[in-house]
Parts: sequence; structure tokens; C-alpha cells
Amino acid sequence: MTKSPQHEAFTVAKLVHWVPSSALGGIEMAALTLIQMTPNLRHIIVTGDASGPASELWREAGAEVIQLEGWFGVLGISWARRWKAFVRERGVECLVAWSPTRLPQLLSPLDEECRCVVHLGNVGGFDRRARLQTKAMGLLYRPVCRPKLLACSQAVADSVATEPLFRGLPLSVILNPVRPAFFELGAMRSPSGAAPKTWGMLARLDRLKDHRSLIEAVRRLPADLEFRLELVGEGALADELRRQVAAAGLENRVRFLGALPRPQEAMRNWEAFIFVTTAGEGFGIAVAEAMAAGLPCVLSDVTALREVAGDSAYYAEQGSPAALCARILEVSHQPMEANERAEKGRRRAQELYSAEVFARRYLAALGITR
Repeated sequence: MTKSPQHEAFTVAKLVHWVPSSALGGIEMAALTLIQMTPNLRHIIVTGDASGPASELWREAGAEVIQLEGWFGVLGISWARRWKAFVRERGVECLVAWSPTRLPQLLSPLDEECRCVVHLGNVGGFDRRARLQTKAMGLLYRPVCRPKLLACSQAVADSVATEPLFRGLPLSVILNPVRPAFFELGAMRSPSGAAPKTWGMLARLDRLKDHRSLIEAVRRLPADLEFRLELVGEGALADELRRQVAAAGLENRVRFLGALPRPQEAMRNWEAFIFVTTAGEGFGIAVAEAMAAGLPCVLSDVTALREVAGDSAYYAEQGSPAALCARILEVSHQPMEANERAEKGRRRAQELYSAEVFARRYLAALGITR
């Protein structure tokens, strides 16, 4: 049977990804999911730093990983030269840019026919400095490629609608995906009627999140409550947060597990999930993963997390340790109700965060047909 031209294009197509780092954050895992769900494509990951744990996962999924030096310079000029050389040498017909940072530099070597989508993952546009820098880059580099913008949530789409850099570009929403391993956890989980004792949070230890309020909330919990918190992730605030835990005498209650390539292995041991963040949160993929795993969820009350979890979670006022403490106690004292909400969350995750649907929508945005 002769293959159609569309089928030929799909089976031999090369998809290039630009991912600034190889940490274990939402965009790195979204890229991994797209790679895993489209094995017939040849994937090339280009990153500014290939030393992080995501690189191993990308390679295991079959992607080629290439590091281009210079991204972390002040203006990225040396990186732009290397990127231009890469585009000329390899040819880039389809590109997923997993960050809009320095977008004119990224787009400048691409021709007008290049199919490109740009992932938007954070609430809010650029700050004044970044906007001025990007405007200057636009004058210097003058890209002709016009990408499609794909926001990971409606909250993100609404927040960037007036961003000057994105004016005139098509903007749509494709919700972030949950990898199958987390749904498998949810299918195996057997909730008990006992209060959850082991809680977890999966997130980078940076200023977008609010681990400090969480640690303070744990300090306020009753001493006789059996409660353990495991924090998965690394980041710039790691040392500061460890000092906060030590100063509060919480070493027996709070453990730092570091960055884990397969966080589902830690989540397997958790009985509840907590995610404390700021209003800049764009999605919170770990929340969707915890929902898929069937865990009761206590979340900061910010727009993006309301969109992700709906009425399946418990919400605490953003930045309020007292409110977090109250929600932890509510879940602990009413475990049956918490498990009912968790089951609602699991069904919501199955409906909204399928990896198959995510991959199909990304391919459609790129004009790639199976």
C-alpha cells in the first residue's frame, strides 16, 4: 500500500524544540510528554543547559539533545549566532519554543514558511526591562516568522492578551498534560478512612512558589498531629528554606528530597498533596499530576489553580500560613470528605489532562497530520 504524502511527512518529520533549561519544571515535562506521545517524529531538543535531569529523560524518550552555549549571557548575542548556525546546518521547518523569552532572537533565522508555536506558561507579560530589551531585539533581528501562541491555561491567555510583543499573533489555549504514570497511580490507589499523615509538594524552590508560607503553616500545626511533609524540587531558595526549617525546629516534620527525575515514585508514598504558590502561577502541572494520582489537594487560592482543580480541591488564601494550617487540619479531621474530593479530581484530570489529547492538539497547531 502506497503511503500518502501526509503520512510520509508525519513519519519522517523532524520536530525541533527550544527549551532554555533542562530542569524538572512544567515546560520540560510538557516537552517530554510531547516526545513520548509522538514516537514517529524525530525530536531534537535544543537547550541552553543540558546538565539538568530532564536531559536524561528526553534522551530516554528518543530525542537528540543539543546544548547551545551563551543563552545565559546578558543579551544572548553569542547564543543567537550559534542558533542561526544551527538553523542553517540542520534546517528547522517545525519548531516548538517552550519559552517566549528573547523571542525575536529565536525567530530571526527562521524563514516565513516555518511552522512555529510558542508555549506560554506564566501569568503576566514581560516586565518593563524585558519589554524594552525585547523591543530592541525586534528592531535588530527583524524576524519574518509569525508563530502561533499556545497558552497552557485560560488564566495565562487572559494575562498576555495585551502584551505588545504578542500583538496580532494567533493565541489559543492547550492545557498542560499529565503523563500516564500518574494516572496509573490513581488507578492503584486505595484510600483509607484514616487521616493523611504523609503530605507532599512537588515544585521548584524558587520565588514563584511560596514554600516559606507552607513551612510557617507546618510550624503552627498542633504538636500531637501526626504529620510529615516531603518537598520535591531544587532551586535558588533551597538553602534559605532549609534554614527556615531548622530555625523552626521542624527537621522531624519536613524533609527535602531534592529534584527527582521520576517524582511519581515519591508521590506513591503520599496520602495528600499541597501546592503553595503565588499569583504568577500559570498552571501548576504538579497539581494536575496529584489529581490524576487521586490525592486530596490543598492549594493556594490563585486563578490558575482554580482553573486546574475546580471544586475538587481545598483552597487557602494566598500568602496566609494561618489559612493553610486550617485547610491541613480540615483534611486531617475529615478524611472521607477529602477522599471524595480527590476522586472528583481524578475524574477531572482524566477528562482534561490527557497526554494523547495534548499531543494531538500540538501537532494540529503545527499543521502536522497523522
